[in-house]
Amino acid sequence: MNRRRRGPRGFALAVVLMIVAISGIVIAYMLDRQANQALGVKRQMDAYTFHHVSRGIQEAVEAWIRSNGTSTVRTALDDEGRAFDLVVDGGQVVHVRFVDAQDGVLADFSGLTGESLDTAIDIVAQLRRNEGEAARGLVRREGPIGVSVNNAPEKVLRAVIGSVLGSTDTGSLVRAIEKARAEGWIDREKMDSVYHDAETPAGDVPRLQGVLAVEPVLWRVIAEAGVPENVWPRPPAVRYGGLAIIAAAGSRNKSAALQRSSSMISWENLSDGQ
Repeated sequence: MNRRRRGPRGFALAVVLMIVAISGIVIAYMLDRQANQALGVKRQMDAYTFHHVSRGIQEAVEAWIRSNGTSTVRTALDDEGRAFDLVVDGGQVVHVRFVDAQDGVLADFSGLTGESLDTAIDIVAQLRRNEGEAARGLVRREGPIGVSVNNAPEKVLRAVIGSVLGSTDTGSLVRAIEKARAEGWIDREKMDSVYHDAETPAGDVPRLQGVLAVEPVLWRVIAEAGVPENVWPRPPAVRYGGLAIIAAAGSRNKSAALQRSSSMISWENLSDGQ
């Protein structure tokens, strides 16, 4: 019987296959490394762009806040909450809006002492009793204790008012507030009528005034760059945003007493994919 010996061709084929496999691994590694380097460069460029563009927008927002003087933010906004438009390099227009952000219960007690701390704890405890685990979605970490009477959801109003009046008298005041909101913005004079209509005990009104804010001081600032209609494919909208505490000079809002009169307290990139 003749046995065939494995000749040099079989050995060479095995070597070639091994070299191809190694080359494939090396190429894949190099491509992955190149992709990571490109991603790193893009992140650095994004960070650089964000720093300079957002800093300019923040400075414009601060200037607008200072220009209002003793006027409230709300009276300086249009019906859609727009404060002003800013033209940046290249002619792109950035629309700046302000949104009432005082709609949740304050859950961060940093800096609070004495009666203010007790009040904040009572409100959070009431919210937890009412809503259980769902209370997590109804809190905030910034701003004063008072919640916006014009923007806080019904569940938040019940917790805040309940911490003062108890469950028995809470419902009538909540219903009176919701009825008043349906008729338009609640100012100080209208809020006095709300207390009267709900037959709120006169002795409890001062405490309620400390936790129900008629003029909010915590605002969310949203700056969104307009996308030109003649550009195709249309790029994603570029959005920046943050929180600002803005109390007009001479403000009577007691819940803002410990807050700065005008200051951005946070800022971030809200663009798609961020």
